Amino acid sequence: FRRVLFRSPEGLASGLPCVISRRGGIPEMAADAALYFMPPDIDALAKHLTDLLDNPSAQLGWGQRARARALQITWENQYRILMRHLANEPDTDT
Repeated sequence: FRRVLFRSPEGLASGLPCVISRRGGIPEMAADAALYFMPPDIDALAKHLTDLLDNPSAQLGWGQRARARALQITWENQYRILMRHLANEPDTDT
């Protein structure tokens, strides 16, 4: 069970597209609702940003995915995930 900073969930909750680093617990938390890059690969970061700036429908789609994912990140869901991890049961709601 990893600690995740609040910036990523807050970004997802904003309903805007999120481009975030593929490090630590961030991919586990954001799942398929964000675009990822691996630091220090600034070319991948720039490509994601350029693609979003050039495509308003992609901005809307990624923003909707981000918001939907944020709504899944509740204290209740996090508690269930923690209890499953502690009981060595499979994680079904990432």
